[in-house]
Amino acid sequence: MEKVIHLYDYRPIPQNFGEFRQFDPDYDTILQRGALDLYELSPKKDEWLVTRDWAFWSARLQAVIYIPGWFVTDLASIPRAIRPIVPKNEHERIPALIHDYLYALHGESQNGPTRAQADAVFRDFCDVCGVSWLRRNAMYLAVRSFGWARYNVSARESAPFFQPLTAPH
Repeated sequence: MEKVIHLYDYRPIPQNFGEFRQFDPDYDTILQRGALDLYELSPKKDEWLVTRDWAFWSARLQAVIYIPGWFVTDLASIPRAIRPIVPKNEHERIPALIHDYLYALHGESQNGPTRAQADAVFRDFCDVCGVSWLRRNAMYLAVRSFGWARYNVSARESAPFFQPLTAPH
């Protein structure tokens, strides 16, 4: 059974008006491909900035995950020792973006999914994006084992939503 959504319902901006997406709600899917750029002016190393909105359908949550432009993410906090075996390429970036956003919703005290649900959605989208079974399950075990530290950080401490620079007074 097909489902149709209007992206304008999720973010009422002119670019989304008249943008309908049809999909099968039983399968995870990328509804709208956005854009990520390295956030070169960030005070933190290796942060990325969403420069064009992303939209996903999560069959697990039966919900749209809409990630607006100006969301800041590190994509995947990978310990230095294992970075050579878990590169941050396109296959891992998209699931990490979704995962970071779902964790940020918790930090903002939004009605987001639980940590277990966010971690499971991460694994689901690793599959959608073509991450191998072994790698996606290793990454899933890592977020289940160590994600609690990041999940319990408030949004104000991690600053996942872009704050425009202000001139000093």
